Amino acid sequence: MYRRPSQGGADGFVNLIWAYSAFYSYSHDPKYLQYAELLGDQLLSILTKVGVLAGAEEDIFNIDKRSSHAALAAFNDLYAVTGKEKWRGAAILGAHSFASWQYSYNVSFQGLENTPAGHFDYRTVGGTPVDVGVTSNNLVFEQGATEFVRLWNATGDQVWFERARALLHQGVESTLTEDKREWLNAHFQGPADPKIMPFNPLGHFDVHSFGGGTEDVLTAWPRFKGIWTTKEHPFISMYMFAEGLDWGEIQKSFGSITFSFKWNQGGALDTLDHVQINRHGGNLVLKAHNMINATEIYPLMLLNYTGKSVRINNRTYEGKELEQGIPLSFAANEQREIVIELR
Repeated sequence: MYRRPSQGGADGFVNLIWAYSAFYSYSHDPKYLQYAELLGDQLLSILTKVGVLAGAEEDIFNIDKRSSHAALAAFNDLYAVTGKEKWRGAAILGAHSFASWQYSYNVSFQGLENTPAGHFDYRTVGGTPVDVGVTSNNLVFEQGATEFVRLWNATGDQVWFERARALLHQGVESTLTEDKREWLNAHFQGPADPKIMPFNPLGHFDVHSFGGGTEDVLTAWPRFKGIWTTKEHPFISMYMFAEGLDWGEIQKSFGSITFSFKWNQGGALDTLDHVQINRHGGNLVLKAHNMINATEIYPLMLLNYTGKSVRINNRTYEGKELEQGIPLSFAANEQREIVIELR
């Protein structure tokens, strides 16, 4: 069906698809779109025949989540550029393949506060066909969320919005902040396994581990205590930190709170829960609870809104304010109901 690279087959082409489509968007040279669609057809044939994609950056036969993510990004880009239904369907296939790297998400570990998953409210359980206990999607948490929310915007399927929200929540909860470092060192780390023992006998995070560095910390550390420190894998720490940089673009395009008039649905991608946002007559009614113990401003983005303005609490928003997102203030741990008058 498809020759392995060792047998002369192509490798690395999955990531070329979105690169070509992105360059086409800048150059408008049709040959780059032709290249992207030609490679997209090859990739789609694999997904159609096999149903999943197993591969990393190097080739599709290296079992890892990265090629599934690259396939989803590629097909999202091809659909955005061409509008062809074929590529939207392909993106759904890619999304299912990428989503298969999480067996469960939004799972409560209440009552298990003695574990990192319960203590830090980490709600996603990893698992892969190869590595059931220790691998999940947090390695690409916000890059993955970007593609899931783009697919929701293209299909209106709420499951992709919830997948995006779950990855964002997971990324926040698994990022190695100082309070997490202190708790893990005091209550969970160590003693190190034999591989780590010679240079990190307590299995502790050192003070130079920052950002992420915790791809599997909350689900897998009983096995790998101490491995992601600056004494063994310093690059991983920096790499994980960089994975969070997509949030700015996500918020710019979709806000912290989103409502699509095309699909007549929405929700929150930010630190809000108990979220409801529905049409009621000529208005939108938003109910949400601020999860943070501090005052927060959450921009509301109205997608495909054809009105000229909205009015909230006797304040009118229009033009650039609508394009940039309407700032909604929530006090610490506040539960609010907000009526958005559509005009």
